[in-house]
Amino acid sequence: MEHLQQLHSQLLFTILTVFIVLALWCLLDYVRKKTVSEYARALLIIGELLIASTFVIGIMLWIGNERPSRPEPHIMYAFVALISPLVMLADIRSNIGRTAQLRLLIGAVFVCAIVLRALVTLSLIHISEPTRRTP
Repeated sequence: MEHLQQLHSQLLFTILTVFIVLALWCLLDYVRKKTVSEYARALLIIGELLIASTFVIGIMLWIGNERPSRPEPHIMYAFVALISPLVMLADIRSNIGRTAQLRLLIGAVFVCAIVLRALVTLSLIHISEPTRRTP
């Protein structure tokens, strides 16, 4: 089970990387006044498959009685991250113009924010308060 836990947590960094690349790709295409490319669609599908595999590994860990200390936000982030790329795929399927490019960019940034929040909640990334100097 330790290997599954490690894979489950490390896949979050991979998902974050894929959606950062997707956001940058969409931004570049939007600035160049292009529509949604097949590469962007492929990145979105790859990101969805990574999220789905993380979701399945999480279910396997849950069944094996390996549960997070705060399960409610963990489950919420998992469902939001799982559904968001599907909504984006449905959106760009019906509209392929520049506005779809912009919505895909916003969606990719949203998924990045969800994954970052999940990493902070899991304490895989520590955000500390800035230290104050006393005179």
